[in-house]
Amino acid sequence: MDYVLTNAQYELLMCDAPFVSYKHEDTEGGEKKHTAKEMQELTRRWEEKRKAQEAKGQKVSLNDFLANGVNALKRNTK
Repeated sequence: MDYVLTNAQYELLMCDAPFVSYKHEDTEGGEKKHTAKEMQELTRRWEEKRKAQEAKGQKVSLNDFLANGVNALKRNTK
């Protein structure tokens, strides 16, 4: 690789940073403000979903996923 790229090209590679721009809602500051009640409802729904998935055997360990990739995810669990 040392014989292919110039120093300028190496510098471009090192300083290259992706820029992601998400579409924001048209509100003050570009962010939607959630109320405490909305956040509690979102949390409650997320916990119900997580418990339902765990009851079906769909619990995923991050370490297992990092070690085994997609094969760590259980499929066709009912």
